[in-house]
Amino acid sequence: MEVLQQLLRAEHLPHSQTEPLTMHLVSPLPERQSQATAQIMASFPPAPDTTAVAAANAAEITFDHCLFRKGHHAPASSYIFRSEATGSRTIVNHNDLPDMTTDEFLNVVEAFRGKGGRTWWHFEGRVPETTLSCILALRRALGDDVVTVSVEVERPGRAGLRELAAEADVVFYSKSWAEACGYTSADDCLREESLSLPRTSLAMVTWGAEGACCISPKDRQLVKSPVETPVKQVVDSVGAGDTFVAGMLYGLICQADAWDVTHSLDFAVALATLKVQREGFGGLGDDIRQDALAALVVISGGVTGRANMHSCAADALMQLEDGAPHTGPATANKAACGLLQLIVAYRMAPRPNRRLLRKQKRGEVIWAVATVPLCVRPHMPASEVCRENFVPFIWIYCSETVWVTEYTYRWAK
Repeated sequence: MEVLQQLLRAEHLPHSQTEPLTMHLVSPLPERQSQATAQIMASFPPAPDTTAVAAANAAEITFDHCLFRKGHHAPASSYIFRSEATGSRTIVNHNDLPDMTTDEFLNVVEAFRGKGGRTWWHFEGRVPETTLSCILALRRALGDDVVTVSVEVERPGRAGLRELAAEADVVFYSKSWAEACGYTSADDCLREESLSLPRTSLAMVTWGAEGACCISPKDRQLVKSPVETPVKQVVDSVGAGDTFVAGMLYGLICQADAWDVTHSLDFAVALATLKVQREGFGGLGDDIRQDALAALVVISGGVTGRANMHSCAADALMQLEDGAPHTGPATANKAACGLLQLIVAYRMAPRPNRRLLRKQKRGEVIWAVATVPLCVRPHMPASEVCRENFVPFIWIYCSETVWVTEYTYRWAK
């Protein structure tokens, strides 16, 4: 939730949803007035009320549906021991909080009855038998048409995970679980497991340094996303899988109108790759922009934009200007912000379509171009440009240290 909240609050990443997204934590916690619970709540800071974009992307996390256990003052804890010599980890878990029951979960579900709109429910699958009962009760209470369920199949040897996956819409498999089941590749795991997923629309598995892979059980099409830039040093891999899940949920929920599955998978892999090169999760939402913005964009079809990335970041949701030429900094800034919607995430275009036209020395700009002419009409909102042209669009990474301070913009007739 921490990483997903960061992504939602990153002002440089546009979101296709028009309403602020509220996340609800449903989990057993120590009693409400305990110090442990106060620390947990404080770890999710309130949204800074500084800009209109920040307000729109508030990404509030509520604790109203948590199960506060009276008489308990210690939270669930994990102690992680890592060998400096081999990098191996030993994890010791401690949790004396009573698990959530199906009846308790149904009380939470009732709070969403009749409110309208779709809801996405993500389950970690820690207690498969209870989780399965909760999913079935959830669908009966709210209906399949307004509920999307995703689950994690992560812990090797945990009974009931396959039955859990069969009732989910989206399934996240882990490499450790797949290997424990005898699979030697991500492809084999997904092709075999997807045969037992009658309801699932998307299943995926992470495979460490090899990236990730996903499949749609309905059409049996595999999509692969390798780690394109080798990691020089793994600093902290704890939570890399959770980071991947956060990146995928961001793509599937918040960019549903703009990104296809390949885009979301590439983004999640890039985000997880960034995470393993740092301790903890701090700053992931902000730092992903180093892999998300180019300093200069040339679109074959006619639009050219140049802008100061720092100035554009806070206004990344601005729409494209009309067909008139622009020379002033203010209108050029708005126009460039519209263009930025086309290049919001690293490795978002299909890899075979990427090609570098020219890369200049550090301190200058990097050029990128669409592989096919784009459909851009006068007065066309940037969101429509994104939906109609995003897949064939390509771009190349540009370092955050490259700043372009001169504004220019034109619309080629």
